[in-house]
Parts: sequence; structure tokens; C-alpha cells
Amino acid sequence: MSADGTVDVNVETSDADRPLIPPLLDRSSSQTAPSRNVLRRPFRLISKDGESLVQNIRVENKIILYIRDFFTTMMHLHWQWLILLFGLAYVTTWIGFALIWWSMSALKGSSGLPCLINVTNFSTAFLLSIETQTTIGFGDIIISSDCFEGLVVLCFQCLLGILLDAIMMGVIFTKIARPRERGQTVVFSDKAVISLNHQDNCFYLMCRIGDIRKSHILEAHVRASLYHKEEYWVSSTDTTDISLRCEDLDVGYDMGQDRLFLLLPVIIRHRIDAKSLLYAMSREDLMSSHIELVINLEGTMEATGMVTQKLVSYIPDEILWGFRFKPLISVEGGRACADFSLLNEVLCDAGTPDCSPKMHFERAEEADNL
Repeated sequence: MSADGTVDVNVETSDADRPLIPPLLDRSSSQTAPSRNVLRRPFRLISKDGESLVQNIRVENKIILYIRDFFTTMMHLHWQWLILLFGLAYVTTWIGFALIWWSMSALKGSSGLPCLINVTNFSTAFLLSIETQTTIGFGDIIISSDCFEGLVVLCFQCLLGILLDAIMMGVIFTKIARPRERGQTVVFSDKAVISLNHQDNCFYLMCRIGDIRKSHILEAHVRASLYHKEEYWVSSTDTTDISLRCEDLDVGYDMGQDRLFLLLPVIIRHRIDAKSLLYAMSREDLMSSHIELVINLEGTMEATGMVTQKLVSYIPDEILWGFRFKPLISVEGGRACADFSLLNEVLCDAGTPDCSPKMHFERAEEADNL
């Protein structure tokens, strides 16, 4: 961490494994090595759906670590794999205990009667295993009451069946009710915009957010982060480094504007002043930069009290300079209406200059001094 509070992360990649950038230039040719801050293939860290696009490679004992965190691993499995896994678990226990029951078919109890009545082959033993574990009830295939070994296996299989049922119901219920799905009804605008507010003569970076449900997210608050992505050649190690810097953007923390009540769609604003990272960036600088704006909304679900979050990111191509959002709130029949079809609609603001906010303010000061 540097003195200004930024975090530098250097990722060293070799020639054999560099999925985020194209192969290195041939150093024997007339081409020159890439200079700092030149990314030939820009990449995203967060998708528009809020999914992380970062791949963790060469993690030692990754499978063991995932197995230790068994419950979380189950939560992230797709439904088809989850159903297949539980199906295999049940069939495996049925077959395993069927083999045990079949091996006990020749045993006799204390009274001399067989331990298992009408168990003559593997099929009947398999039926006994299913009837025992699913508590369907015994028919002609039964366990003798004076067979101690049979009672022990019966109790053990019943306990194992209850344990499997509890794990399956817990995982399925948690997977259905997990707060992540609540974020699907929270929508962000496809584009972010930068425009000049003529009332206070300040530039603002803005995006719009709305919640289509009537049950609101409680204690919702938003955080904005700006990632700087740089690539440069390191001749001493013969590798290419990708440097990532993450810095927070002020969205009104001091005035409480980061805390939202999503009764109606709202616009998240970052004031581009002298403290802002975008202060010296013009429209041309923005389009040629390799930044990524990540917005994180976090809050508590009203129905369950669990914390949910929604992520979205914007790259330079998705940040419109000199535009503002079109109003979407109207009054119809004496009621306020939010038209979500206008969530992504923008209007051109011809009064926003293409120069950087810093240069704009300097020009304004020079004009005032004349």
C-alpha cells in the first residue's frame, strides 16, 4: 500500500500462461517492447451481471480446500450437478447396505430362525435396503427380531439416511433462499455518464440503479471503486507484468448519500473535484485509458434479514462523456410511476466540454480574473 492509500497488485505472468493478454512481441524483430500503460487486449474484472471474471490458477491443494469448505462448495454447484451428486449418494448407500444385507442372509438368530426372512438374492436385499432407508415399511421381506446383527445394521442405515436427508434439505433450502438471488431484481443502467452540472459548475460521474420489487432492501449502501490496469515489459525477468491499482471513489460518504432507499430509481453520483482520481482526465484520456469502475450495492433483505449484494462494472467504452440520464419518474392517476424502460435512456448535454475538469476549472478561474 502506497502513501496515498492505494493498493498495488503486481501479477507476474510467464510466456506459457498469459490468458489475459496476447503473446509477447518477438524481441528479435524490429518491433519494440510494449511500454507502460499499454494494454493490447483490455480485460474485465467484473462482468455486467456482477460475476467475477478473475481466474485463480496454480492453487496448491485446491480440491482439498474446496472439500474442507464442503457446504460453500455445495452452494456454488449448478443444480444439475447438485441433483446428480445427491442421487449418486443415495444410490451408493442403497447398494452398499444391500450388499451388507445380502451377506447377512445366511445368518441365524438366537432362536435358530434366519436373520432376514425372504431375502434370497441381491434384488430382495436391495429392496430391503431401500425400504429401510426410506422408511417405506416392510412387506414380506423383514428382519427377524431376535437377530442382534440385523438390528445394529438397521439402526445404522436409518441414522445415515436421516443424515443424508438433513444435508440435502439444508443445502437445497439454503441454495433457494440465498440472498444472492435477491440481487437479480436490482438493476443498474447499462452505461455510466459524465456531465457538467451547470448549477454548481462541477463534473459528475453517474450511474442509475433501481429495485423492481416492492419489498425494499434495508440499510442499502453503495460503494464505488476504480481499478487502474497497466501492462509493462520487465526486461530483467523477461516477463510482462500487469499492475492493478484499486482506489475508492467518493459517492457522498460524508453526507450519507451512499445510503440508499430504493423506493424509486436513484442516480449514484461521484463529484469529480480536485480530490477525485478523474480530475485530470479529459474525454480523450478516458477513452484511451484502461480503467474499470466497479459499483457494489449491499443491503439486508426485508423477508429474511440476510445480507445481499449486487455488483456491476463499467469500462471506458461504457462511460458516456457529455450525457445525462433521461427522467423516468412521472405521475399517472395520482400515483408516482417509474418507467424502467427508460432506465438506460440518456440525453446529450451539449454544455459539457471535452476537456478535463481540472482544465475547465482553470479556464473558469482565468476568465474570472480578467
